[in-house]
Amino acid sequence: MSEHKVHVNFPGRIVFVGFGSIGQGVLPLILRHVGTSADRITIVSGDERGAEVAVHYGVKFIVKPILPGNLESTLSPLVGKGDFLINVSVDVSSIALVEFCQARGA
Repeated sequence: MSEHKVHVNFPGRIVFVGFGSIGQGVLPLILRHVGTSADRITIVSGDERGAEVAVHYGVKFIVKPILPGNLESTLSPLVGKGDFLINVSVDVSSIALVEFCQARGA
C-alpha cells in the first residue's frame, strides 16, 4: 500500500454528526490525510447506517439522534476546546452546532 501525504497534524478530537454517504466517504480521507488516530474520532448518528464502516476503521460509533433538547448533553462530553466537529447530518441544525462549538472553543 502506498503512503499518503499527511497535510496537517491535528491533536484534538474529531466528532462526526451524521454518517450517511458523505460521512462514510470523508472518514477514510481524514484518516489518510490528517495526522490523527482512529481512537480520537467519534461518530454520533441517528441510526445504524454506516456502523460497519466505523467498525472497519476502528472509530467509536454512537447511535443517538441529536434533537434540540439533547444536543448539549449528547455532545458536551465529546467536544471541547481545540476539537473539531463535522456536521454531515441532514436534520441537525448547523447554526445550533456552530453556536455549541463556538461556546467551547471547538
